[in-house]
Amino acid sequence: MNLSRKVDTMSLFDYIASSRELPTGEFGSKRKRVEGSGSKITVFQNEEHPYIPLDIFLGPKLQINEEDIEVYNSMADIASIGISHLHDGLLAQIRHHFTLPHVYQLYSNWGGLSFDPAFKKSFPNEYQANVKCFKELIKLMRDHREAGDTFEIYSCWIGEEHEPKKEALSQIIELDTADSLQSFELKDKRYILFQ
Repeated sequence: MNLSRKVDTMSLFDYIASSRELPTGEFGSKRKRVEGSGSKITVFQNEEHPYIPLDIFLGPKLQINEEDIEVYNSMADIASIGISHLHDGLLAQIRHHFTLPHVYQLYSNWGGLSFDPAFKKSFPNEYQANVKCFKELIKLMRDHREAGDTFEIYSCWIGEEHEPKKEALSQIIELDTADSLQSFELKDKRYILFQ
């Protein structure tokens, strides 16, 4: 067995399903400057680091131009969620976990969708980024629902889409009160219904 190949394919993927089409793209990032994608470096300038001389990143050695630098005030500012279409092959593999017709990949950037009080104490900046990602997810669902709509979320390791969900981990969350949760965690083979 080629162990390096196995490690490369070990990724937990999250999926979201809806009764109506959802917009695709990235939601929630607050860029301080430099619009556009393809940045080579990300820098935080905040109270802890009020001045970072950007010229240390510039020059012929690194081959980075000023327009390649994205600057943010905090990790929470850069944190975002994304929704993307699934290619037909992956959609066919994951479809059986959902009852709703529109299924997408759900991902987060510079944050995650899991948080709890212990995480807040140990990693306050990461906690804030994760809470922001969760709130962006809740906002996205609220903004794109009509009366009676529900959303489904499911997570599994890539390559294990065919395996059954773990019913003991299934959860129902009220969308109207979801932003008051003190903890939330996406787990392997967990199905969550937001209603």
